[in-house]
Amino acid sequence: MITFFYIIQRLIDNDKNNDLINYNLPFFDVKINFNNNIYDYIIPYFKNLIILMLYYKNYINKNKTNESNETNETNETIIYKETIIYKFLFFKNIINNSFIRTNDKNDFINIFSLSQKHYYYLNKFCYIYKFKKSNIIVDKDLYLNNININNPNTIIIFQNNYKYLFTLRDLVNIIETSLCNSQEFFINSYKPKNPYNNKVFNNSTLFYIYLKMKTNFNIISLIFHFYFIEYFNIEKFKLNNETYIYEIIIKKFINNNHYSVLNEYIYDMLNDNIYTKNLIIHEEFPKKMLVDIFKPYLYYYLITNYSIYDSNKINSCKNILFKKLKKFYEYNKFFGRKIIEINNNNENFYFNTNHIEF
Repeated sequence: MITFFYIIQRLIDNDKNNDLINYNLPFFDVKINFNNNIYDYIIPYFKNLIILMLYYKNYINKNKTNESNETNETNETIIYKETIIYKFLFFKNIINNSFIRTNDKNDFINIFSLSQKHYYYLNKFCYIYKFKKSNIIVDKDLYLNNININNPNTIIIFQNNYKYLFTLRDLVNIIETSLCNSQEFFINSYKPKNPYNNKVFNNSTLFYIYLKMKTNFNIISLIFHFYFIEYFNIEKFKLNNETYIYEIIIKKFINNNHYSVLNEYIYDMLNDNIYTKNLIIHEEFPKKMLVDIFKPYLYYYLITNYSIYDSNKINSCKNILFKKLKKFYEYNKFFGRKIIEINNNNENFYFNTNHIEF
């Protein structure tokens, strides 16, 4: 950011040979120069702007220690962002100040805009240079398969002066996992991170990934789209999409968890129903088979117990679940029992698995 203010000084300084060391601010331990020129009547506004920046620069130097656990950002990064905000707030205040002449405002806008233009060009040049000179340190996907850099679904993420190759599908999965993270069905979303360095993806990187996803019609993530709508603000995203996030969490819980975990929820579901609680399922009945049969029912059970849908939606799911389990029980009241057959002194057994499809 300090570069931006040096650019401003050069634009308002007629004498390019003067050093920027004459103007002293002892209480900030910094020195800067403002030369007399035709823009003297607007220089005070720029002085205030630069003093503000110098204050934050000095504050940064004294507070470079702790990192935020939630965002993995240093105090320097946080204050840098705040300084950008204050810069444009200052610009807005000048433009809306009714005591400043229109001509003065126009001059101020011209210099500020030109400074921004030079600053962005310089940033772009530096970024391109660093990008071309940087090395690729990750060229395999999350399954350790080689990534073809020329594949249209390959994305190069530039972070911390290194290049990371990702497949679009891996990135979407990483983002969805972070946005739909939960603990005991409580939403615990966090900002998507690079799994190789644990650094948060900044907004420009997320926007780049989103555009790449939109141009690929085979990979569309609604949850990522909702995150984009909220301008990648994680708190607004959770607040405005809580219902949908819960639904995704429940679906992922059912599809990704081991059958030994889901088995406990299925027994709870069966015992909560006045009909299926009468089923006598043998303790040796294959757990995986039981989970595969009752997975569709489990979705409605978890929705009714852990979602935050309105009462109409929850009651609807309860009714569907009740009717489905009732039909299941009436179709075969002996489901799950162990049946033993004895033929010619040979003992064979099998389980009663006859059931109605969901």
